[in-house]
Amino acid sequence: MYTLDPLEYEQYTGIVFENNKKVLYLVLTKVMYGMLVASYYGTKIRKDLMSIGFKFSEYDPCVAFRQRVGSQHTIRFHVDDMASSHRNKKVNDKFLKWLNNKYGSIKKVKATRGNKQKYLGMVINFEKRGCVRFEQFDKVTDLIENGHVKLKRSDTAMTPGSNNLIIDNKERKEQYNNVVAKAIFMSKRSRPDIQPTVAVLATRIREPSESDWSVMVRLLKYLNGTRNKCLTLRVDNLNILKWYVDVSLGLHPDFKSHTGGVLTMRHGAIISMSRKQKLNTRNTCEAELVGADDMSVLILWTKLFLEELGYTVDRNILKQDNKAAILLETNGRKSVGRRNRAINVRYFFLPIKLQEGM
Repeated sequence: MYTLDPLEYEQYTGIVFENNKKVLYLVLTKVMYGMLVASYYGTKIRKDLMSIGFKFSEYDPCVAFRQRVGSQHTIRFHVDDMASSHRNKKVNDKFLKWLNNKYGSIKKVKATRGNKQKYLGMVINFEKRGCVRFEQFDKVTDLIENGHVKLKRSDTAMTPGSNNLIIDNKERKEQYNNVVAKAIFMSKRSRPDIQPTVAVLATRIREPSESDWSVMVRLLKYLNGTRNKCLTLRVDNLNILKWYVDVSLGLHPDFKSHTGGVLTMRHGAIISMSRKQKLNTRNTCEAELVGADDMSVLILWTKLFLEELGYTVDRNILKQDNKAAILLETNGRKSVGRRNRAINVRYFFLPIKLQEGM
């Protein structure tokens, strides 16, 4: 814009400088990346899918399902990328034909099939019977080779983070932010093992320090030594959900604690979370109680979502390693002692849900 009409935009430059360069910020009157079109597409396809018997999930608006040939036909979409699954290949064939009849005049709807599927920046691999792998090997390689740090193949680390993750001071902001943004994308999809380190690095986006840079380099070294690792899921029993929640007390510079949690049904983290707590706690018991509350939304949502899809959840189990916190979560205020009497009443939501059977 500035190149096309410098006289028009010259008056707005020179106000903001970043890294000693003039920066021109603009207010957009229309949303970029075709999202207005995407919004229309979402409304239309929702209506069209409902007209052929699909019901949309109340817990995830991008999931729809219906019964066909004695089994459930499930679709999951993200803007104009759609994943369709059914036991019977012909159901997917008919659905593809319907999509082309409906939208093919705009652009032909293409389908890919097989045990390896590219979807939303991942390769979903079903080649090994009984398990599914979420791979992003190319993105790991890109992050290592374009991560602003020169690494040899031998530059590796045993774990993604060091014992001391938090520090202060300023520098190398742009490169740091670039690496962290890419790492966040991977940690949410195929590499939950780096999630705790990435969660901490993300809290330092505004003021990264040289020490933060060192933590980022260690993360890159760890990825360098584990390029071929990916998230692999296996399920023994869809009727039993096992959640593991733990906290690290006072980890952050403002002395707030950090919650980590994971759902597994045998092997692999189906859902994982690593998050800084929003309030200060005075002891491990309180921090564990807040951590369980942090995770409770996912614990309850997952059960409701699976039941809506037709699965029966017999047991929704929360596992922790703090006896005092477990007593508080089971008995509510009855188990409150002198040290914990000031804990907010909102954190006694779990005892009610436990009595209701989660």
